[in-house]
Amino acid sequence: MALTTTLQLLAEYSGQWEHLRTGRATADQAFAEALRLEAPIQAFGRRVTADTALAGTQLRGGDKLWVLYGSAGRDRRHWGPDADEFRVRRTGHGSHLAFGAGPHTCVGLHLAQLQARALIDALATRCTLIRPAGTPVRLLNHLLRGFSRLPLTVEPV
Repeated sequence: MALTTTLQLLAEYSGQWEHLRTGRATADQAFAEALRLEAPIQAFGRRVTADTALAGTQLRGGDKLWVLYGSAGRDRRHWGPDADEFRVRRTGHGSHLAFGAGPHTCVGLHLAQLQARALIDALATRCTLIRPAGTPVRLLNHLLRGFSRLPLTVEPV
């Protein structure tokens, strides 16, 4: 899901694709920025383990929380006024929550990054253009954000 979303965003934001093609941005930056903007898992439940305060709200041990990764990646207080835009050269893009954090970090994180780097680098060195080739169809799921169909056109070098 994260790879197709990255490709969709690169096709939609052609200027960002050009940053990759010209070496002004890396595949890792593009992938992290796509994860920040469109986290594949939009939310996850957690239980508070001890009484605490979060952003001025008192939480009791045992309370249930719904952590909204998708919203966190668009929080203007953290990402700035252009939080809803795909910017591969954004600073701090690696602080997204799409792979969780701390003891809840996704065990597949490094494999996903390696796969993304290989695919994006291969496309950037072998294709001059990536663009939409039809209407994408979103996957219907209450937790996952991705595509069931993503038509794209790539033009080889």
